[in-house]
Parts: sequence; structure tokens; C-alpha cells
Amino acid sequence: MAGELKKQSKQNADEKKHLSEKIKALESELQKKQKEFTDLKETLQRVQADYENAMKRKEKEIAIAQNKALASVLSAFLPVLDSVEEALKHSKDKGLLELKSQLVKTFNQFGVFEIKSSEKFNPHEMECVMRASDPGKEDGMVLEEFQKGYMFNDSILRPAKVKVNFVEKKETKKAKNAFNAHKIEKKEEKRQEK
Repeated sequence: MAGELKKQSKQNADEKKHLSEKIKALESELQKKQKEFTDLKETLQRVQADYENAMKRKEKEIAIAQNKALASVLSAFLPVLDSVEEALKHSKDKGLLELKSQLVKTFNQFGVFEIKSSEKFNPHEMECVMRASDPGKEDGMVLEEFQKGYMFNDSILRPAKVKVNFVEKKETKKAKNAFNAHKIEKKEEKRQEK
């Protein structure tokens, strides 16, 4: 019986050692699988974030393209409004007044609004097509509007074409006069040398 107990004890020790090795192998395999799972989870999260960002970019690009297309169409109708306004200068026809009102209302519904050019020149909203000097007005003030400008949402659909006041400063006049006098003197010296 003592021999059998020793044999049994040795078998138990071998079995315990074998089970311990198996547990260590399974724990090692579990760690590997957990790392693989974590890596795959992180990869999936990155792929999902990339996909969501790509979808947002695509939606933004579509919105920009739609805005450009709408701006192009709206811009094409501005000459119609210009013509109606020009016709109204010569005739106060009720039908023309109604047409202008409908055009302006439709433009406004699409986010198109007139640029107010009766103030100081703004190069971001206006195009200076002519300059004039009116000493009674401040430098840079709009003197006349040749063509109305329009904003579409936050961008320029068409800049206003305007005449801008340019008051020449006394220092500038003095400098020009001095420069011209210098040029005349140089010409006179050259003529005398000949």
C-alpha cells in the first residue's frame, strides 16, 4: 500500500506538473488572443473613424458643389433683374414692378442680397471701375454705382461696379510738383549741354 501511495503521489505530481504547464500555455495563448483582439478592435475603430471622416468630407464636397451650381444659376439670372430695373427707369409699368418684386423675393429666398454700395469703398465687395475727385466728400467714398453687386450666403456673387472718390493729398501734390520740377530742370540741363 505504501508503494501504491508513492506511485499515486508521483502520478499526482506528474499530473499537477502537466496541468500547471498546460495552464501556463493556455494563459500565454489567452494573452496572445487578448492582444490580437485589442489590435483588431483598435484597427476597427480607426477604420470606422476614417469611414466617418470620409463620409463627412464627401457630404461637405457635395454641399460645396451644390452651392457652386446654385450660385452659377442665380448669377445667370442677375442680368434679367438688371434689365427689369433698367426698364423701370423709363417706365413704371405695374407688370415690371411686380416682376422685379418677384425676382428680388426669389433671390432673397435663395440667400442672395444686394450689396449696399452707397458708403465707403470695400474692395472685397466692390470693383472700382472709375475714380473721380470730389473735395467735398471723404476719400474712398462711393460716388456712383454703375452695376449693383450681390452676396450669396457669405460669398460675393457679383461685385458692385462703382466710381470711387479719390482726394489727392497735399503732400502727394507737393511731391508730384517737386518731381515734375526736377524732371524739367534735368531736361533743361540736357538741352543746355547740347
